[in-house]
Amino acid sequence: MKKIIAVFLIFSILFAFTGCSFKKSDNTNNNTIEIISPKTSTENPPDTITKASGLNITKPFEFSNGFAWINHQKPEGGTTYSLINTKGDILYSNENIISAHDMSGDTCFIEEKDGENTVYKIIDNAGKEVASSQSGNFDIILSQGDNAFFVYKHISDIDTSKHLFGTIDNKGNFINELKETPLYNTSNTFKSNYLGADFFVVWLSMSDGLLYNANTQNFFYIDNIEYVDEPINIGSNLYFRFDYYSPGITYENTPDKWSKLSNYFSLSSNGTVKEIEKFGNVINEKLLTKLDNKLTVFDPISNESKTFSKYHVLSAKSADKDSFLLQVWGKDKKSYFLLIDASCNITLDPVQADFAEANDGKIILEKDNTFFILDYYGNKLFETSEYSQIKPFNSGIACAYKSIDGTTYYYGLDASGNVVIS
Repeated sequence: MKKIIAVFLIFSILFAFTGCSFKKSDNTNNNTIEIISPKTSTENPPDTITKASGLNITKPFEFSNGFAWINHQKPEGGTTYSLINTKGDILYSNENIISAHDMSGDTCFIEEKDGENTVYKIIDNAGKEVASSQSGNFDIILSQGDNAFFVYKHISDIDTSKHLFGTIDNKGNFINELKETPLYNTSNTFKSNYLGADFFVVWLSMSDGLLYNANTQNFFYIDNIEYVDEPINIGSNLYFRFDYYSPGITYENTPDKWSKLSNYFSLSSNGTVKEIEKFGNVINEKLLTKLDNKLTVFDPISNESKTFSKYHVLSAKSADKDSFLLQVWGKDKKSYFLLIDASCNITLDPVQADFAEANDGKIILEKDNTFFILDYYGNKLFETSEYSQIKPFNSGIACAYKSIDGTTYYYGLDASGNVVIS
């Protein structure tokens, strides 16, 4: 890491004792950082988090909607998977869990080993099992989204072999009855995820994907999908970007007829395919394009564009729903991070750091092996050099880890840097 200069040492001491915040100097001829009095935050104080210890967590974790799956040691030895809330209460636990998915709404699904069989279950936020593949209604839960679970069932006998897909609700009741498609005729192991706009995808190979429209209950087959950034959902549309290969698409009513698509197109929940203008990334339901060190933010719903050009933009990330975390390059050849809103107005002035993440109203900055955690007003919440990594906050908790004598330990930190889960 870079050698700490004397000025930064002075600043570090001042920060440690004053609790002051970071702000870019108003002098536009340099990008130095000055110390200012803390701003008054209009945000509500975070919910009180009860400290939970003794879990002995063995792998990284992240909260989603107030819940997290953790892998931790059992008192009698061995490890198990458990669903916990932000208080550290264990709601569901089973050492035979193969995979567990984040809580979406009030439910999530898991895959468990039961003897020689694999069982798929829907678990609610109280840790109660509300549906299972042992009912015989489905074989596999493929993915989850918008309060629906995408399921698969294989039926075969001496004369037939059918591959069926459909959706169920969080009680296991069918929303869309199981349906066979001529576009799927293999029993290969597959993975799936929810794309948004009523679309689920089944990855049939390294490069091909079967899309299921839960709205129209129709299937689309798109090839070369390996070379696309994951489609992004904005409103009732999916936006696709293929940088290297032009994709092809076919439909279940004409499975032998292929059509070439533009490298940039949208797919609506009513099944309409539309060619669109070239774009870079999609963040916070906006199309972002970086050109000549400038960043253009296009809103496809309002059809309006805004441009950020004050600094040389290196990258952009989401910082919660309505703001973006930008990495910019200063004239002093250093990396800075700042926040802008969807209109490209600066909401937090540049802070010099080596790395940064933002989520849940908090920015994690790393500089010279020290982490500085700020709120979106620039107030410093805490700083620490104790951990090797701190993941973004979610539900008021960040996963931090460090190694002691070759063993990695994982902790849940609150917004003051206190260990509340360990």
